[in-house]
Amino acid sequence: MEERSFGKAGRPAKGRRPVKAGSSTMEAAWVPLTERRTANRRRALEAGKLGSAFDKPGDCTVTDLSGSGANVLVKVDVNYIPKKVLLILLRKRVAYTATVAWRKADRIGLKFVREHDLQNPTTPELEALGRYCAAQHATI
Repeated sequence: MEERSFGKAGRPAKGRRPVKAGSSTMEAAWVPLTERRTANRRRALEAGKLGSAFDKPGDCTVTDLSGSGANVLVKVDVNYIPKKVLLILLRKRVAYTATVAWRKADRIGLKFVREHDLQNPTTPELEALGRYCAAQHATI
């Protein structure tokens, strides 16, 4: 039987296997991707700031969010983003200490290490970050 392929260079696309010509079921054409997330994700379009201990936070957009991580669209070269970052969600007034799990083009995947409530700060640093977040949110 003749096989059709999907994807680059005649290889099957990620998560799929070749379809045999004349196949009557979609099940033969689809092999599900392995889900590695530990928490359910939800679509989000939230303005944020992404920074580290070494530089001023830059603008970003969170496109997917879960209890354990986020998919973040960034405006800088992903190779310049350090392994440990601070993600600030302006509207929610919450910050996450996170590690970069993956990098692709203009996106990074973050794995949350700790959540910080900026509305009820427990340290002077978080209180200052909460004021910064409120001022930035007011300008959006």
